[in-house]
Amino acid sequence: MFLKGLGHIAAYRLDLEALHAGIGDQGIHQLSGNPAPADFLGHQGVFGCADTVCLNPGETADRADAFNMGAIFTGSAVFVPGDGDVFQEEPPKLDAARAAVPDMGMEPQRRNAAEEPAPSQAWIVFSFILVTLIWGSTWVIIKDQIGMAPPGWTVTWRFVVGTAGMVALALVRGESLKLSAPAFGLAAVLGLTQFCGNFQFVYRAEHYLTSGIVAVIFALLMVPNALLSRVFLKARVSGGFLAGSVVALGGIALLLLHEYRLAPPEGAVWLGVALALGGLLSASVANVLQATTFARSQPLVPMLAWAMGLGMVVNAISSWIMTGPPVFYPRADYWLGVVYLGLIGSVVTFPLYFSLIRHMGPGRAAYNGVAVPVVAMALSTLLEGYRWSVLSASGAALAMLGLLIALSSRK
Repeated sequence: MFLKGLGHIAAYRLDLEALHAGIGDQGIHQLSGNPAPADFLGHQGVFGCADTVCLNPGETADRADAFNMGAIFTGSAVFVPGDGDVFQEEPPKLDAARAAVPDMGMEPQRRNAAEEPAPSQAWIVFSFILVTLIWGSTWVIIKDQIGMAPPGWTVTWRFVVGTAGMVALALVRGESLKLSAPAFGLAAVLGLTQFCGNFQFVYRAEHYLTSGIVAVIFALLMVPNALLSRVFLKARVSGGFLAGSVVALGGIALLLLHEYRLAPPEGAVWLGVALALGGLLSASVANVLQATTFARSQPLVPMLAWAMGLGMVVNAISSWIMTGPPVFYPRADYWLGVVYLGLIGSVVTFPLYFSLIRHMGPGRAAYNGVAVPVVAMALSTLLEGYRWSVLSASGAALAMLGLLIALSSRK
């Protein structure tokens, strides 16, 4: 039978007989009374000691208490509350008992530090709007940088700035940059997909397509995110989300048609579309990886610092191979754009966006991409004299309506 004192951590399947066999009769005594899990954890002689194990076969703890109990299963004393006495001596066969419990990857006395409390609804809305506004503005800057310097080096400089900013953010927050080997591997994959493949594809796609068309194509990010989440995370897709997605896709189609009519791309159109879709899929893989249980258990900012740094290194190597030595474009506005994209467009936005993924899921979080082209077009109206048509206005309205339907649906 399983120990109810470990609450609902059924996945770890702590076998009482295996524990008893590992510790032996000599190592198990009883604690007088049968306190509630919270009281038991608060006992100085138990929760205050890093070398303590809490086992409570007479109680069913909630998930938080259960995790705390499991997390401190690393020390030199075992307590089994019930009828009896307090025991605080070294069990002779504790190592065997430890072996009966799979490693939870947690530090003693607390839940994993990376498991941040769920943000408020107001904070989620604020983050969603801020990320949408900032990323809507980045398309204008990216468009201006195309042709100034090789795209690979422009991406590299962006993430040189972004990595430095993310490291500084981690240090200001008092977070260690040290990652476990599996977490470092995850950071490498995120760096390769999100901060290398995604941006390399996007910047090159804009050589063949207008920035508006590329932005609209990226509004489709919710589709692969939802599909990959369904396949790999077993995430349920609600009817409301599907209905909202259909409406939003109709709006995106109108925006795409408008952009095509406004500035028909010439030359290798399908190459541009293929590159944009490559960037879309790269971003989607990174999004869904960030939503996995393992990724959610890792500290977000240090993870992003390493991912950006590793992506930057791969960007630099690939750019040197494909286009030659580093290019330093001699214009101040180019470097101001690099700093804006690196700090505001990356350091500010990616922690917020990946936090949205962790709490909303990849499908809903990617809905900011539906609003990004609309924001980009609105900024273009203010800064570049963009003129709206019936087609573009209808597309924007449908996209926003679909967004509201999808985000208001139950998960």
